[in-house]
Amino acid sequence: MDSFNCKCLNCGHDFHVTEGGGMTSTVYWCDSCGNTHLQPRYAPRLMRNGLRLPSTLKREFKHWQNIFGDRATIADDGSFCVAELSSEQVERFAEGFLIDYLSEPERWGRSGDCWDEHERALMLQLRGACSCGGQWLLPSRSTSNSQPHDLHKCPQCRSSRLHAVPLFDKVSD
Repeated sequence: MDSFNCKCLNCGHDFHVTEGGGMTSTVYWCDSCGNTHLQPRYAPRLMRNGLRLPSTLKREFKHWQNIFGDRATIADDGSFCVAELSSEQVERFAEGFLIDYLSEPERWGRSGDCWDEHERALMLQLRGACSCGGQWLLPSRSTSNSQPHDLHKCPQCRSSRLHAVPLFDKVSD
C-alpha cells in the first residue's frame, strides 16, 4: 500500500491518504466525491486456473481429490495436477447469494477464484451508485509511487487539487 500526506490546494486542509485494498477486499472510488467502498477480492469457489504441485504432496492426494474431484490427477512425473476449468464450467453466483455475501465482509476470503466481468458488474449494480450520484470505479494504477491516483479528493471540500508527499517506510541501520 502507498501512503501520502496531502494538502488541498483549494481549501488548505491537511490529510492522509492510503491506496490499495486489503488481502480480502478491493477498493472502489466514487468518480465524483471520492468516497470509497469495498468489494470482495476473491470469489468463494475453487480456482478456475490449473494447478501443479510437487510430488512431495502426492501423499495428500486423497485430500486434494476430495476438494477438486475429477480435476485432480497425478502426472507421469509424480506431480499433483488440477485441470483448468473452461469459462462454461465455472459456477456463477445467483443474485441472492451475492446480496448475502456482500453484506458479510467477515466471510470474504484471502484466496479463491477471480470474479468474472458479469459478477463484478452485478456486484456494482447491487451496491448502487454513490449517494452523491457518482459511479464506482477502480482507479488506474500509477506507474509511479510519487503521487496518489486521481480519484482522491479533499475530505473537507472534495477538491481534487492536491499536493501529495509520499510516505516511505524508514529503513533502520
